[in-house]
Amino acid sequence: MDDPVGRWISVDGASGVVRYAGPVAGTAGTWLGVEWTTPGRGRHRGEHGGRQYFRCHVASAEPTGSFIRNVARINWGQSLEQAAHERYTPDGALQLPRAIDGRRGRIEAPRLDMIAALQGDLARLPVLGLDGMQVHGLAGDLHEFASVRTLSLADNVLASWARIDAIVGALPGALDTLDVSANPLHSPLDVPAEPLQRPVRLLRIDTAPHVCWPDICRIARRLQLRALSHGWSQLARIDAELPASLVELRLEYNMVGDWAPLARLPLVRVALAGNAELARLDNAPADGFQTLEELDVSHTGIAHWRSVDFLARLPRLRALRIGATPLVAGLPADAARAQLIARLPRVTKLDGSAVDARHRADMERYFLALHARNPDADDVKLDCARYAQLVSVHGAPRVPPPPPAHKLDARLADVELQLAADLSGPAAASVRRPLIRSMLVRQLRPLAMRLAKSRRFQMHLKRPQLDWIALDSDSRPLSFYGIDDNAVIRIIPD
Repeated sequence: MDDPVGRWISVDGASGVVRYAGPVAGTAGTWLGVEWTTPGRGRHRGEHGGRQYFRCHVASAEPTGSFIRNVARINWGQSLEQAAHERYTPDGALQLPRAIDGRRGRIEAPRLDMIAALQGDLARLPVLGLDGMQVHGLAGDLHEFASVRTLSLADNVLASWARIDAIVGALPGALDTLDVSANPLHSPLDVPAEPLQRPVRLLRIDTAPHVCWPDICRIARRLQLRALSHGWSQLARIDAELPASLVELRLEYNMVGDWAPLARLPLVRVALAGNAELARLDNAPADGFQTLEELDVSHTGIAHWRSVDFLARLPRLRALRIGATPLVAGLPADAARAQLIARLPRVTKLDGSAVDARHRADMERYFLALHARNPDADDVKLDCARYAQLVSVHGAPRVPPPPPAHKLDARLADVELQLAADLSGPAAASVRRPLIRSMLVRQLRPLAMRLAKSRRFQMHLKRPQLDWIALDSDSRPLSFYGIDDNAVIRIIPD
């Protein structure tokens, strides 16, 4: 076996990475110092008898290191060549079915033997998928994989970048896509500074929480990447520069709170940062992201329309995902969509749905209608730089008439009834009553009798700033005399 340091192992259901191989003082034979990823398996942090033999790379409150013998039951994984032959060229004659059981009966499958034969020809395979095959690295050369352009090694046991680098360098052709997600990689990684002669277009290194951002940037420069995916990795800070050649960047499900450092990328067209901790976008430089065409900031903490107005200034932005953010959480779905489309004049795809010319015109008119209903709303006009342009295209929004008063309220008049000896003296008693404007004078008399305590009296009406009017006809309605709110009816006993 070659040098075991840096190799992943599994023994008795526990897994880890070998950090030391050699003698231990006071004992005989060779020991393996292992940093365990399985909780509860560690006994120390790489020391014995006061001497530090190795260091554990992952900080942990509990010890994660121990020494074990190189016993036969250790599983060291397998080489890429072994895994490829196991998956694509199994030993023995394949018993391929002529039909497959489907939900609605048997499905004829007469060409499975041809498919198996094509997959078994490793020299013609364009895609080599070895996810979860416990690949640890190379055993020889890879000359038989001449056509491979996509290599997927996710969820394997590649514990050092040197092993991944060796695989990429050993392939006869240039890779388009490399996936090394969910491997036991730990920073610091020994990434050579010089770039490879054959660049890799896309690298997926998702679910890599123990790989720091500077190492990711060194890998990107080493592979001369055009596209990088580093999601689900607990990334909190972007504190090192990516290569200027990067066109696509995926950072979903991380803890990044500031995207401004990415504004320095001169060619980036796609940026996906959904389910991150972004709270704002307008803190980026005004001249940043000039080439950005697609952006995903859904399920983030963006809460202010200033971020959307910043996106409106990006000259190439065409596709945006911004759903499930505090910005639109309190709005009806159609109102939120109208707000976004109205503010973003060049977007043709919003939250996965196309925005054609007709739909845009409808949403822009709806936005203007929202403003007309509530012109003082902070999220409608005050922050919308596009408002004046929309008015020039669609016309000023029609101000809706005030809502009609309640029918009964419109029929009532708030009137004060006074009891007095004459029209000029003070009132001896008074009471306020809502009176129906259409009621007849005779219908007012019972109320007047209770106040005057007499059947014989006269009634006079006075409206604000007008003279007294005698209510002299029992058959006429109060509206005939112009009764209104704040009018006074004086009752004078005979």
